[in-house]
Amino acid sequence: GASPNLNSGTIHFKYGASGANDYNVISGCDIGASKTTTLPANAVYAHGSAAPENSYNEILNNNIYDFFNAGSSCNGIYLRGLNTHWTISGNKLFQRAARQFAVTPNSVYTGIKVEGDAGTPGENFIISGNIIGFSSSASGGLTTIGGADAGGLLNKIRGIDIINTGLITPSSIQGNTIGGFAHTSNYNNPFKAEAAFIGITAGH
Repeated sequence: GASPNLNSGTIHFKYGASGANDYNVISGCDIGASKTTTLPANAVYAHGSAAPENSYNEILNNNIYDFFNAGSSCNGIYLRGLNTHWTISGNKLFQRAARQFAVTPNSVYTGIKVEGDAGTPGENFIISGNIIGFSSSASGGLTTIGGADAGGLLNKIRGIDIINTGLITPSSIQGNTIGGFAHTSNYNNPFKAEAAFIGITAGH
């Protein structure tokens, strides 16, 4: 269900005593909040185990919308750690109403986030043909992100954010569209070249 917990999601891939979640397909779904007053921090969330990792799952051609946490950060799709060999393709990620971060500085709105574990980074993430932004599945209107005060106005947007993934089978990020945003932010980091809005970030 819709939970503001950053360690949960409307769809939640976890692990159990018998092993990982492998070879699952989520396709052609509308993944959004049923109530406008309670939004999930993550629409799709996955966190695996070291032995074995969640692997060979596919998230294809879904409408993923109205995920937001005003008091922290939020993600449309968040593969947090101990996941490998996923395909995320053809999805549309958007907000149907304007969103404002409140109080918490440096909150981040992210469409697709892959955050590998330091010891088991995961690899071969295929991220292609997704549309991030706008306010509908027809790619009309705008996803509007801002802040309610000086803290919230330090927010950032990341379209696709890939952190600490492996190099044995490199990941691929191709043919995605990131646009249709109205973004208000005062974020500025004088210590490194980092903008408030970045379409794609990728690091190992």
